[in-house]
Amino acid sequence: MPHARHRLNPGPSGRGARQYVQIDADGLYVAAGWYTPAPDQIERFRAAVDDDKAGVRLAEIVEGFRAIGLSIEGDRLKTRPRGVPDDHPRLDLLRHRTLHAGRRWHPQEWLHTRALTEITSVSRETRRPRLHFTEGEVRCSTTRGRRDLGPMGGADHVGSTIAEVHMAFQLTVLYNHPENPEAFDAHYDKVHAPLAARLPGLRGYTVSRPVPRGDQKPAYHLVAILTFDDEAAFAAAMASDIGKETTADLANFAMAGATTVIGPVETVA
Repeated sequence: MPHARHRLNPGPSGRGARQYVQIDADGLYVAAGWYTPAPDQIERFRAAVDDDKAGVRLAEIVEGFRAIGLSIEGDRLKTRPRGVPDDHPRLDLLRHRTLHAGRRWHPQEWLHTRALTEITSVSRETRRPRLHFTEGEVRCSTTRGRRDLGPMGGADHVGSTIAEVHMAFQLTVLYNHPENPEAFDAHYDKVHAPLAARLPGLRGYTVSRPVPRGDQKPAYHLVAILTFDDEAAFAAAMASDIGKETTADLANFAMAGATTVIGPVETVA
């Protein structure tokens, strides 16, 4: 049996927010989301997804995640829930009984370096998963013995919704070393950066080009950090026409690949 290490990290006070980290022969997998719902939470989740306002907002967030390469997974019904029409616009989401976003990195040299620690440290900020949708719409379970299993951190009220989460949110893009650095930089500076700067809701955009430390080559050629007001603004930006065009442009210059990391901004000092 190949060696594997797993960790399912609970949210604060053992509530239902979960971050999952797995390292095995297939590489690294990091995910976060709603893993342990009670039946009454699933019922409220589906009612919210069915709502034309809240459901559309969740669909936008999910599409934003997909646009940056995250996979949307979870336990799903093979058929539609009882009473849901076949042509429901959010039928795929309504099938979910759990919902989480994740990404897998296949075995690469950097998995054996400090870069692994940096990526998992940033990803750990998703332990209150970026699907804040459930905080206000699903709430804690009222089932006996389950009240501490709030799906996204245990908010026990209806008042907070996605739009009311105002923590700044960042997208960090770590570009691998290209075969032709000059061509990469020319395209990034003249085409990609101006395109990304047009993302709706963008509040900050910085670029750094790491330099060697002694004889040690930097892990990445270029690091870009884009800041938005909150996760909802980020998701809307990535789902927009400009967001889709920016993502598609990666194929024109980032042939060596890039790693994306998303999460809220926490001021330390």
